[in-house]
Amino acid sequence: MDDLTEFLQGISEDAPCGIFIESDEGLEKRFVHLDQAMHPPLESIFEDDGDDSAPDVVIDWANIVEQCSTLLCDTRDLRIMVVLIRAAMHVDGLSGVCAAMEVLNFHIEEHWDSVFPESLCEDDEQWRVSCLQELNDRQVLKELETLPIFIMPDGDPFTLSQLLNASGDSQRRAACLQASVNSVDVDTWREQLLSMLALLQNIESAVNRLQSAGYLDLSPWSEPFEQLQHLLIDGGVPAAGRDSAGGTALFGGTVRSREEALQALDSVARYFYSHEPSSPVPLIVERARKLATMSFLDILNDVSPESRATLDLMEQGQDDED
Repeated sequence: MDDLTEFLQGISEDAPCGIFIESDEGLEKRFVHLDQAMHPPLESIFEDDGDDSAPDVVIDWANIVEQCSTLLCDTRDLRIMVVLIRAAMHVDGLSGVCAAMEVLNFHIEEHWDSVFPESLCEDDEQWRVSCLQELNDRQVLKELETLPIFIMPDGDPFTLSQLLNASGDSQRRAACLQASVNSVDVDTWREQLLSMLALLQNIESAVNRLQSAGYLDLSPWSEPFEQLQHLLIDGGVPAAGRDSAGGTALFGGTVRSREEALQALDSVARYFYSHEPSSPVPLIVERARKLATMSFLDILNDVSPESRATLDLMEQGQDDED
């Protein structure tokens, strides 16, 4: 899936959210085309074979992502962002959903007064909440259940629903977790899961803080991810380099090793998720945890690529002088 970071800023200084779809004929036609791609007419999906049973609707999700991205270049509209989240789920799994959620979170936090649909009266505020509540549509939640969490060694996806349903079978769950640990970048996955939980919490709390009509409830999304956190982090999938038999037991007294320090950071993140779910601390801790495994130059490159480039030039100049 294409990089979505370009949408983590306004379109322009004067009009950070661009223009309203319904005020531009060309833009409105493109939005209608997107809606048609999301809801193909029944006659186009029934095969002419005498079978009148309801078929599976095949949607080109990659094309949906492309259409959403093109529209977002001209208008920052909650309706498009919600469709993008749904499409990203199909195209790029958990990482794609996180990236699309970041776009939504950014515009709620930074451009709530200007993001479309505009909020000019109480009815408009209710409209905005209704747009976001589309994430809780029955079909969307059904698709969420099939979200790939891991890709197993045999190449088959292991979905959110499969993983949560395996919780009642300890042997099966253990086998699934072990196979997953051996086949994925666990630290990257942990960061994505914690980021998803934080984004869902922040979007819900920000919307309910900023508007006065309606109430946004994203618990149908957050609850399965919280269960996943309990299963795979608290439960727990070992971080890279950790002996799975060692579990996640807390250390006592002074931190004596890098491994104990990382375990302490994990414990801090879990505490805030459990007791202060709106706190940004878990995201900060995850960032610190990632930096703790990196060299100085890697940290410099991650935090400030410009500084790393300057350092490289200085070293090159020193070598030339020598």
